Amino acid sequence: MNISIRAMHMDRTPQLDTYIEKKVQILEKYVKDVKQITVELIGDVHHKKGDVIQVEMTLRLLEVGSPLLRAEETASDIHEAIDTVVATMKKNIATYKGKKSTVKKDLVRTVRGK
Repeated sequence: MNISIRAMHMDRTPQLDTYIEKKVQILEKYVKDVKQITVELIGDVHHKKGDVIQVEMTLRLLEVGSPLLRAEETASDIHEAIDTVVATMKKNIATYKGKKSTVKKDLVRTVRGK
């Protein structure tokens, strides 16, 4: 699994990289065939909320024809944004795996003629 981290309009520290890698490696428990994970950190100033951090995560699987799984979250704290984007990605993986197993079951039903 290849983890790519990009930061725009903010400073990237080794501690932040370690924190992101630790959180992203949790996703390996849910899906094994991960080709690449891209994490983008974007710092911005909102006119009402003040400083906000947007975290975008893209997960690319090894399987041919599999969709890109994306999640993005915005929060005032970097750690909170990373935690929520990882939780959202877990939900996306569960949805993808559910759709994948449903397609396999439907294929078996059509082959058997039921």
